[in-house]
Amino acid sequence: MYDKFKNFIHQSETNIEEKHQNILEIHGLVASDGVAGGYAKLAKDEQQSANTWRLIAMGCYALIFIWVMIKGKLGFGIDSLTGINWPTIITTLSVTGVSFVAAQYASRQSRLHRVTEQRMRWFALEVKALDPFIASLTTDQQQKLKEELANRLFGQDRVAEEKPVRGMAPGTVKEIAEAVTDAVQTVGKS
Repeated sequence: MYDKFKNFIHQSETNIEEKHQNILEIHGLVASDGVAGGYAKLAKDEQQSANTWRLIAMGCYALIFIWVMIKGKLGFGIDSLTGINWPTIITTLSVTGVSFVAAQYASRQSRLHRVTEQRMRWFALEVKALDPFIASLTTDQQQKLKEELANRLFGQDRVAEEKPVRGMAPGTVKEIAEAVTDAVQTVGKS
């Protein structure tokens, strides 16, 4: 009787520790390897790129501000005595325009990297969360569900869109709900 109890405690502790490790991995608190870790690393790289482009954009805006302030002190090329100094005005506008275009380009690059970062983080989380999510299913059911999800997840078009799409694709929730419902019904029957 004591040996049974001791064995039960040991199995319970092992099970608890395994689930605890899965939870830590999901939250990114443990160094991760494999597919999910690769996506997490890519997300971190994209975050660094987004931050770099954001700093470049802010630097360009700061340059514009400083340039305009300096030109304001020196004069924009309009003199009450001699009239308009066209070369000074053209130079002022061209430097301001180039800096503004560079700032806008850097802002768009930062946004693209930020969107890619978010996609990589969500994908890493979904890949890591899959095993704990389906842990209560039988091995055959787990394999079947993983195969179905792999067909839906991998090989999809991952090109960033010009305009962000709001919400989920039509039918996505329905497909996921049907897959989970089928798996739960199968578990209930067995």
